[in-house]
Amino acid sequence: MTRQRHEPGAGLQANAPQFMREKPDVLVFTGAGRSGTTILEMLLTTRYWVVAVGELCWLWKSGVSERSICTCSRPVPDCQFWGPCW
Repeated sequence: MTRQRHEPGAGLQANAPQFMREKPDVLVFTGAGRSGTTILEMLLTTRYWVVAVGELCWLWKSGVSERSICTCSRPVPDCQFWGPCW
């Protein structure tokens, strides 16, 4: 079985559906450890228009300050998805 890597922003061309070109809706869900939030995240992200960002509380420390590697294989500040945030 081979895994396909998706580049951040892939599929957002001009011919993308209208809902992908508009401002996104944001859903935040929290839960105690071992409460099923990871399973819920995995279920929601089976749709290509859903992006899960995980625990955002660690984004600045790990991602920006320590230049952790994003899933796109780039340091977070250089990532096409996160880079425009800085």
